[in-house]
Amino acid sequence: LLEAAERPLVVAGGGAVGAAGELTALVQALGAPVVTTAGGKGVVDDGHPLSAGASGRLAAVAGAVADSDVVLVV
Repeated sequence: LLEAAERPLVVAGGGAVGAAGELTALVQALGAPVVTTAGGKGVVDDGHPLSAGASGRLAAVAGAVADSDVVLVV
């Protein structure tokens, strides 16, 4: 599903903290933006071009989820 997605999105929570390198590699390979919860903040460096930062409640994030064809939640 992720490989075929045209508009993938990754949401990373605190459970992804131990997989920062792998998750960063995944979003880079997919070209997918990543949003983190407060617990997942920093899993993908906030300065990374695909990082949308930690903002799980913002309307823009809800819009991005709605516009995505696949959402991976880690």
